[in-house]
Amino acid sequence: MKVNILTVGKPPIPIESTFGSTGEWIRKIIPTEWESYIINYSGKPFLTEKISDSWIIAGSFSSITDTSEWMQTLIDETRELIRSKIPILGVCFGHQLLATSMGGKVIPNPMGMEIGYSEIHLTEAGRKTYLYEDNLDGFFVCQSHVDTVIEPPRSSIILAKNQYGIQSIQYDEHVFGVQYHPEFSSGLMCSLFDYYRIDNTAQDGHEILPDLTVSEQVLFNFLNALKKEK
Repeated sequence: MKVNILTVGKPPIPIESTFGSTGEWIRKIIPTEWESYIINYSGKPFLTEKISDSWIIAGSFSSITDTSEWMQTLIDETRELIRSKIPILGVCFGHQLLATSMGGKVIPNPMGMEIGYSEIHLTEAGRKTYLYEDNLDGFFVCQSHVDTVIEPPRSSIILAKNQYGIQSIQYDEHVFGVQYHPEFSSGLMCSLFDYYRIDNTAQDGHEILPDLTVSEQVLFNFLNALKKEK
């Protein structure tokens, strides 16, 4: 089984020097039976890259609201990727990219940046999808983003929310987006707190690290479902 990890841009140098690229953050937790390939978007078509069974679109320090030509090209090609019916999981920026490509609307969140540990809650539809298998309600996740999907695409299904807005969407049978980061480690989260000069003990009152195993399991559920179908 093969998965392509699409990355857009690089993390800030202090973070990349310790933890690597956004694609490497995801690759580190992908089960070893999967062959993973990191493809960094360079402004050129990426669909002709390595043939794979699925795609994961990583988070990015870029903003989907950027009106540059390269961003529009990325949106257009992502739309073609969705039409190909290949399974896709979009993470944070990837989630916003999927929504925009399918006609949804992304804006800077009026509530400001969401960063730290937060609890999200599943909708009725979320409790029924394999992405959140065996999870009846809410769980804690890692967050680091400014933009948010304010209007989901038509025919999409909202799977999870919290006080900051939409946290997970299903776009097609095997196309999902999650606003949070299932791939984040506690060390990476602390590094982001330091980078943004945020007191991590103040985040949602969590002085002790919350249990993030359910959040990480979401990525495994996505891949495991595809493996069962092969």
